[in-house]
Amino acid sequence: MKRFVLFFFLPMLASVALAEGILSGRIYTEPAKLYVNQPFKLRFEFTLPQNGELQDPQLSGLPKNIASWKMGSLEVVSQRSRIDNGKAVKVVTVEAPARFLKPTTQLFVVRLNGMLLERRQTGFFTRWQGFPASFTFPTVTLKALPLPVGAPPGFQGAIGRFSLTGKAVPSEVRPGDLVTLTLELRGKGDMGEKPSFAPPPDPAFKTYPVKETARGEGRLATSQVWIPGGTNAVQIGEARFCYFNPESGRYETAKAGPFRLVFVDKPVSVTNEVVRVLAPESVSPDTGLDTAAVKLAEVNTSLERLLPLILASAALAVALFVLFALFGSHPRLAVAAALAVAGAGVASALLLGRVEAAARHTLAEPAEIRFAPSPRAVRLFALPAGASYTVLETAGGWTRIDSGGRRGWLPPQEKAAP
Repeated sequence: MKRFVLFFFLPMLASVALAEGILSGRIYTEPAKLYVNQPFKLRFEFTLPQNGELQDPQLSGLPKNIASWKMGSLEVVSQRSRIDNGKAVKVVTVEAPARFLKPTTQLFVVRLNGMLLERRQTGFFTRWQGFPASFTFPTVTLKALPLPVGAPPGFQGAIGRFSLTGKAVPSEVRPGDLVTLTLELRGKGDMGEKPSFAPPPDPAFKTYPVKETARGEGRLATSQVWIPGGTNAVQIGEARFCYFNPESGRYETAKAGPFRLVFVDKPVSVTNEVVRVLAPESVSPDTGLDTAAVKLAEVNTSLERLLPLILASAALAVALFVLFALFGSHPRLAVAAALAVAGAGVASALLLGRVEAAARHTLAEPAEIRFAPSPRAVRLFALPAGASYTVLETAGGWTRIDSGGRRGWLPPQEKAAP
């Protein structure tokens, strides 16, 4: 019986005795030279017996000062075989994304623990045997360097390598056309919290806010509308993105543009909005034109002139309502309140009429209203002599006006009739 027990358990005891555990290991970074705020890979590489597997690996002893550095989740990225001293071993690499938040020198004393499974051959049988394994990596010191002094203007803290591309569509335009500028930043590294790389403002253009159209790993795309105010707006400036390149150890700039525009002579088609009256007799049999089609601009002007009358009428209606509501119980109070409401309404209507009359001007001669305060700017519409308008703003002798809801710039030689 004793011989049988020894015969059965001796191979198992031998296999335990032959278990080699974790053979070696090292800690390193990719890249090797680090700067503050630079994303890098923190790698733990260790070797196992060729027929071994490490289950549930745990690292202890990592620095816990979260104010100076950050580390993401660990992940096994590779397992490969190699020959060490004439013996086949398995090399396992585990890594995590990390970065140092400030210049520092950090000592790493890390221990690896886990359950090592080894495949064993006993006679005709193959089985997996597991036992605890641990390994202390050789101590390593990691250093995060500060960024060099002398950062150029426009540097926003980006670190890595980046490229910038863009295009302006359309490139053949007239003053007043909408030009969409699209830019795309690509690269590897940290772009910063709110990267900005739009061209600088240009007084020859009107611009709208930049819109972010796409964002992903190492990619950011934007679009922005530029409107040329005249034929002198021939170029949208250069887009720039400044960053620090840790590989070269220098500040560099990714550029796109400038973006040139070509002005072409295209016909200008202005579509007048109309309010149509659906009456068949309104069509002239001689010209075939719809004589009941009224321009929306004329309707707006009429409404503006009628606004004081509408206000006075509304006040009188409210006064009558107050009078009838209160007269049965408080006749004197009803009359007083009705007179007060009616008086306030009529006074407000008169004041509004005077303000509008003072703000309204009349053209002494026909005028062409343009998109921008320039004789070369696109023509928007024409106003006949006697047309009324209100002034919105002035610039260099030009006047931006509103005439029945249509807006544009009135040339300086045009004068208002007294």
